[in-house]
Amino acid sequence: MDENLPRSLVSDLVALGHTASHVYDLGMGGAKDPIVWARAQIGTWTIITGDKDFATILAYPPPHAGIIVVAASGRFVYASNRGHDSLAIFAVEDTGTLSPVGWEPTQGKTPRFFAIEPSGALLYAANMDSDTIVVFRVDAGSGKLTPTGQVIKTGSPSSIVFR
Repeated sequence: MDENLPRSLVSDLVALGHTASHVYDLGMGGAKDPIVWARAQIGTWTIITGDKDFATILAYPPPHAGIIVVAASGRFVYASNRGHDSLAIFAVEDTGTLSPVGWEPTQGKTPRFFAIEPSGALLYAANMDSDTIVVFRVDAGSGKLTPTGQVIKTGSPSSIVFR
């Protein structure tokens, strides 16, 4: 868990049966992103963060287990399910606890990467094994995703960068 998220999320994840640590508990409070990333790779950990810098695939390339993104509002968390070809959606409660909202099929195979565009209104899912990027509308109130019908055909997408 990166330092920009509350330590209480670690307790919530542990209570749900996951192994989780906060960077402060690892003695890495204040560490630069590349150091946190390198330590996560050694431990084959997934980083949960609200820091948009970690969403830059060019700076932090694969391998990784999947993608977890905290919406800029801090109200929702999204996670890719590669075997299920879907995106899981969680609400962040006032206490920091994650509550399941639901899941949305990515309408493709192997969601290698996904990103929420800077306004927060759209999410793009890169389906590597079906050669598509599928666009979803993000409901700001519920966090739910609705396909827009826009499907971008491209060879084996593995990252998305907004300029």
